[in-house]
Amino acid sequence: MGLWELLLSIKADTTVTSQRVEALENRVGELEDSYPQDLENRVKSLERTVDLLTARMVKQEKVSEYQGKQIEDIRSHSMKENLLINFDKTEASYKESAGENMIELIRHFMVTKLGIDRSVVDAMYIPVAHRIGFKKQQYTRAAIVKIPVAKDRELVMSRVGRLKNTQHFIAKQLTPKQRERKQLSIRVYKELKGDPNNNVKLIDDKLYLNGDVQTMLLQPATIREVFDPNDPPTVTLLKGTSITDGGSTFSGYAAKVKTQHEVRDAVMLAKHNPALAAATHLMYAYKLSNGKSNYHSDDDHGIGMKLIQHMETNNIQDTVLIVSRDCLEDFKHIGYRRIEHAIKVCQKAIESL
Repeated sequence: MGLWELLLSIKADTTVTSQRVEALENRVGELEDSYPQDLENRVKSLERTVDLLTARMVKQEKVSEYQGKQIEDIRSHSMKENLLINFDKTEASYKESAGENMIELIRHFMVTKLGIDRSVVDAMYIPVAHRIGFKKQQYTRAAIVKIPVAKDRELVMSRVGRLKNTQHFIAKQLTPKQRERKQLSIRVYKELKGDPNNNVKLIDDKLYLNGDVQTMLLQPATIREVFDPNDPPTVTLLKGTSITDGGSTFSGYAAKVKTQHEVRDAVMLAKHNPALAAATHLMYAYKLSNGKSNYHSDDDHGIGMKLIQHMETNNIQDTVLIVSRDCLEDFKHIGYRRIEHAIKVCQKAIESL
């Protein structure tokens, strides 16, 4: 091959190489242009998915809340005609016995303890009466009695004052939520009663102030959901212990607080703790030295109220107690042990304070 042919060959190879480099540069340019756009599209798609899932979650929460209210209404309606009777455990007449006739026992109670005429009691329609709770040795269980006729129930309740100096007790049967609301209503009722200008009434679980039913006064304190960088929390949560029983794990925390604002901070810290935020129930109770106290049982009824009672009994003030309960799908109902565990898991944190 001559020199000229060699130069032509080199020129041809250079041209091909230049074309390939140019094509590669164009391809890289296309990728550089398209990749950010593709990434942006993917981000937008993910944002739409998150928005959709959030909307569905909010809708499901509303459905669950509505269904919960429906269930509560059904339970409340089914208990409307029932009275709960706690017997004096020292009286042998009301101790359990095999084959006992509860309806006749209730009639005897109405005559001897409430002073209702026997003929009136015998005329009352009482279709059902039974003991409640688990049967235990040397333990007198309370009874539920169904009295469908309103005037008969009113007559029985009008005689409750005769039991004042005894260990017997009669009340309308309430759902767990109603009982907890009543306990909280009693606390607010006592506070409002201190002002002579307030016309306060407490009927079952409903609190009336100057003729209006109160709901906002019975709501738990509003909790901040987002940290404010200009107003950071100033409290520290101390962890107590954890107890697992029947598929439920209880964990306890405590913090020193002086104001309701600090209470909100403490609960907010708990709500931002992933382990606590994912719990089935997140309960809290607080008591301040200025007399303010409140609780929230998060549908694990009774725990918040018992935490406050524990603080009052042991003179624990300026403290907030937080209990989480995480339930497995196959968890078992453990009754009053819930209360014992809730108090116990907070004890170590209380001692650290």
